Amino acid sequence: MRRRQILRLLAGAMLLAAVALDPRAARAEEISALYHASYLGLTAGEIRFRFGGSGDDYRDEIAIESTGLAHLVTHFRGSAVAEGSLVIGADGIHSTLQQNVVPPSRPSFSGVVAYRGLVPQERIPRWPTERWLMWLGKGKHFLAFPVRAGKLINFVGFVPADEEMKESWSAPGDPNALRSAFAGWDPRIGSLLQQVRTTFRWGLYDREPLPTWTKGSLTLLGDAAHPMLPHLGQGANQSIEDGMALATILARADQETLPAALLAYERLRRELVAAIQQGARQSGLRYDSAYADLGVRDAEITAHAEFRKRLYDYDVVQDAEAAATALA
Repeated sequence: MRRRQILRLLAGAMLLAAVALDPRAARAEEISALYHASYLGLTAGEIRFRFGGSGDDYRDEIAIESTGLAHLVTHFRGSAVAEGSLVIGADGIHSTLQQNVVPPSRPSFSGVVAYRGLVPQERIPRWPTERWLMWLGKGKHFLAFPVRAGKLINFVGFVPADEEMKESWSAPGDPNALRSAFAGWDPRIGSLLQQVRTTFRWGLYDREPLPTWTKGSLTLLGDAAHPMLPHLGQGANQSIEDGMALATILARADQETLPAALLAYERLRRELVAAIQQGARQSGLRYDSAYADLGVRDAEITAHAEFRKRLYDYDVVQDAEAAATALA
């Protein structure tokens, strides 16, 4: 579905009142401009976003107070307060709200660093723009695919880490170190990396699936609920599916059925996404050839195609509608 339809569903759930988003993803005024009520066809007051500040101060200063059935007061940094019937913790991989539901999931460094970046396709005109390519090797793999209608080539090089590093998308990387890591590989990789001017190093951390996402009228969504390694390319996709499922179920809920609706959302999503988290972990081991017998690895990759097909064909709205109907 299109972004407008997704947001209309979210906004159409009348109980959505206080939403905690990761403030580092975008400034409040940018979100307001992008998702303005008039753009969405909504009336004022149907959807409200609350940003609690920025950086580490924000993360240490959110508290949620229950004042009765399905009524919450959320205290942000300083004196900012938001009241509503529901809080959705969509505040990212370093979620502050997660601790209000369950003890935080402990990150475990995977020992892998991903170098990321973009190269204009005009600098490598022979690079294909209709498919993605991946190379697998011992302890490393390299992925490249077109974005922005083929005008840019996105690349990710996964290499062993020389030291544990911060879990960050924006830590600067050394293009020469990246080129050195893949020296002697397919010349096509070398031709792409020769055009790299800027790259970022991303330390990959893994986490076990959470045992629950919901407590009372607070529920988690996206990376706050299920941070995962990138080896299935599903982090953003699963967050969108969470949002569609939650919006669909809440659209048929009221104050009395709100707690049951949140639990229905969790039942629909949590175990399914946990399997995807684990699948991403296993795919990383396959891609880095962590096998004594590569024939076993290749057989697993072939067999995994069926899992991917189910993943890509899945219609979360259909299942969410069934879950919502069961609540009635």
